[in-house]
Amino acid sequence: MNYLRNFIYSFPIQLLLLHLKKHPLLLIFWLIVTSAASNSYFKLYGIPFLLLDPEYQGEVSFWSYLMVGFATGGFVMTWNTCFYMMNSYRFKFLATLARPFAKFCLNNFIIPLTFTLTYFITLSRFLSNQGESWTSILWNLMGLMIGQLIMVIFIILYFMLLNKNVSRFISTLTEKTKEQLEKSNIRLDILERDTSDASQWPVETYLSGLFSVRLVRQVEHYDNEIIRRVLNQHHNNSLVIIFISMATLLALSYGLDNPLFQFPAGAGMMLILAVMMAFACLITYWFAGWRVVAFVTFIAVINFISQFDLFVHKHRVAGLDYQNAVLRYNNRTVQEHVTETDINKDIREVIQILDRWQRKVQVKHKQKKPVMVFVMTAGGGMKSSYWAMHVLQSLERQTGEQFFDHVVLMSGASGGMLGASYFRELYLRYSGSPEREHLKAQYLEGAGKDLLNSVASAIAVNDIFFPWQRFEYNGQQFRKDRGYWFDRQLSSNTDHLLDKKVIDYRDAETQSKIPMMVLSPTIVNDQRMLLITAQPMSFLTKPYTRRNPGYLDYLSVDGIDFNRFFANRGAENLSFLTALRMNATYPYILPSSTLPTEPEMKVLDAGIRENHGYGISTRFTNVFRSWIDNYTSGVVFIHIRTDNKLKKLEENSPKSSFLDELTMPFGNIYSNFLQEQEYNNDQFVGMVANAMRVPVHVLNFSYKPSKRNEEASMSWHLTYREKQDIREAFSSDENIEQLKKLKELLRVK
Repeated sequence: MNYLRNFIYSFPIQLLLLHLKKHPLLLIFWLIVTSAASNSYFKLYGIPFLLLDPEYQGEVSFWSYLMVGFATGGFVMTWNTCFYMMNSYRFKFLATLARPFAKFCLNNFIIPLTFTLTYFITLSRFLSNQGESWTSILWNLMGLMIGQLIMVIFIILYFMLLNKNVSRFISTLTEKTKEQLEKSNIRLDILERDTSDASQWPVETYLSGLFSVRLVRQVEHYDNEIIRRVLNQHHNNSLVIIFISMATLLALSYGLDNPLFQFPAGAGMMLILAVMMAFACLITYWFAGWRVVAFVTFIAVINFISQFDLFVHKHRVAGLDYQNAVLRYNNRTVQEHVTETDINKDIREVIQILDRWQRKVQVKHKQKKPVMVFVMTAGGGMKSSYWAMHVLQSLERQTGEQFFDHVVLMSGASGGMLGASYFRELYLRYSGSPEREHLKAQYLEGAGKDLLNSVASAIAVNDIFFPWQRFEYNGQQFRKDRGYWFDRQLSSNTDHLLDKKVIDYRDAETQSKIPMMVLSPTIVNDQRMLLITAQPMSFLTKPYTRRNPGYLDYLSVDGIDFNRFFANRGAENLSFLTALRMNATYPYILPSSTLPTEPEMKVLDAGIRENHGYGISTRFTNVFRSWIDNYTSGVVFIHIRTDNKLKKLEENSPKSSFLDELTMPFGNIYSNFLQEQEYNNDQFVGMVANAMRVPVHVLNFSYKPSKRNEEASMSWHLTYREKQDIREAFSSDENIEQLKKLKELLRVK
């Protein structure tokens, strides 16, 4: 019983119980990192790979694991520092120990050790599944361990140099101070302990070393005031190291332009969580029982001053004019920004492009009435970008470079459009060259390079505070935030080939050298599409009707022609990289774009409105239905996607619980909104097929993971195995069958 009592009232166990009782919300941070490190949760979004497959300078190496380990050590020590600052007063015996903070951390080992063991075991299995040798695995684990130890040792040395126990504190007092304390009836020798102090937690044993257990030293012979002063000194030192850490992170933001300072995304995640934990700790420490009120008040104040653009960053699109009077954005201005004259003019110009396209294919491939191909790419982060690029290269290669000549229009969402845009640019530059440069594997790898590190680094050391740095574009100042660094990294990954303006593609599209492209990010104010194109396409802003005697003015304008609406606000200066990011702005990961209107127009991912591109392609087909019937032999919708069309229903799913019933109306609607888009897409295609005289075909090239691998995550980072699995997916029976049909339609011999 004595051993059992010593175990229950040991310092490690009491610290764990204290955490569960007094600070359960802080456990959320540990649940997040442990769930990620165990590769059990958040896999759909690739969160575990931030820790398991960190990339630095384009490589997963000892140094990338070292940096993640360093940040992980920072997270652990931030937690220890915060916990020590908030709770050390509950354990007065700490003030009597030499190196009190180091001993506190040693005894506070249960939660960090659980996380670390989980992380190391999962990482070993992951690297083994990736085909790494045991030498490589041990080397990477060593990098992770060394990084953690560097941070832990640094923080502990800081406290060892500054923190003092009671004996050292008394020895530093001057005789005059001692006399003043004695006159205040505070004895420095033997005083009675304040037995009414209900805040004290019972502790009988503690770890004084890795394998050394000692009984807690009694503190009755030390005065409470002396102990309080010693612990206050420890608290102040804890505050200092927290503020120094935050200042260091802020200073790092000035180096983000240098790739050396774009640390692995996993390190960024740990730093972000550490900052959030430190903030929660400071609120708790300063306001104690009023912490909830203080937090709510803080949020309310920030929300109020944000109306005046103070201390709240709103991402502005570089190139647009925010200095002159803003544009009114309401239903009236939306209706007025495009006229019937504009629509008819744009239709005539696009018909000229279609005429050139038809003559090009006729001359080049001897087809008087070629099939018209639409390429539609679905969203899904980096896997969609990599898959789209791989499919387009493969189709071009397998059809003897006839496929892309038949493509008229490209549309879609998110990552899919990144890969499609990159291939289109390569085709523009290298098509027809004897080296077939645009089909080389090096460009496929460029489409799959990491984009997450730059974003995570920017959030961790820049956006989480406030993006103070600025850059100049077209005579205006804009702030450097994660959107800015995403654009920079995307440009670097694609050899800076996409670093041009949207309008720069107009001539190539007009001459039918490349397909036209429509980017359609979603305006979250009212779910309209923001149509960003090189060609004027006002006919896409609402459902098009022609020669109909009915009254159809009631049809709503559900799209904004970006070039016309912002014609006097610098629309022609919009960077193509920025337009691609606007089309791929997943909430919170990338900043929503604020456009110069009143009220402010907010723009997010195209997938919120239409994730597959069918809406744009079928609307285009409806406008030019007569031309297509007369000059083509049919329409082919090429759909490049990374998910299943139909949602899998569990046959033996358990009965719904009370919480399931409570959240069902909202949770199911949210989880099925992409499935609803699938049904709408089928409706669009069905109506187009009924309206046209020529045949309509839909060919789906889908990425489905092989049996030995799980599906690639929806993230801006891909592992080596995920890339390999995506490449192999093109050889599936379903995709080979679709390729065979495409060859028949293109009349490829």
